[in-house]
Amino acid sequence: MTYTSDAEDLLTVRLNRVYNATPEAIFAAFTKPEQIVQWWGPAGIVTSEASVDLTPGGAFRVTMRAEDGSYEGPMTGRYIEIVPPTRLVFEITEHCNGAPHLFDATKLPTTTVTIELRALDADRTELTLTHTGFDNPVAADAHTGGWGSSLEKLAGTFGIT
Repeated sequence: MTYTSDAEDLLTVRLNRVYNATPEAIFAAFTKPEQIVQWWGPAGIVTSEASVDLTPGGAFRVTMRAEDGSYEGPMTGRYIEIVPPTRLVFEITEHCNGAPHLFDATKLPTTTVTIELRALDADRTELTLTHTGFDNPVAADAHTGGWGSSLEKLAGTFGIT
């Protein structure tokens, strides 16, 4: 008997959330530096600065810092696809190494994040986040937790259903 599993599933982060906000508001939260610093990063991490060149090929940089001061580092990348307010695709070329006890993020390959936003009604939006390109399941699992926590912080901004 042969057992198989889809290795891609172990290397891909997929999360869905419904927010009490319009797609425009959620899109702005992902693309405006003054909003990114309010929620980006998992629990225990604050974003001290963000810069965005919201054009295809444009760069972004987010500096994250542990609340206890034990870590500060950048996450950088570039935008691939920008379709306001429904779709945002970006590559992460330099990963924040905020969880070195789990894996060495400085050795991760370039990964791709796709944010899709779908209006459910006038005041609710479904967000689907897909993060691909991981080369090991430990890193993908850590990012599942990190993105999940980050999206919960975003929910604190808009409310979640």
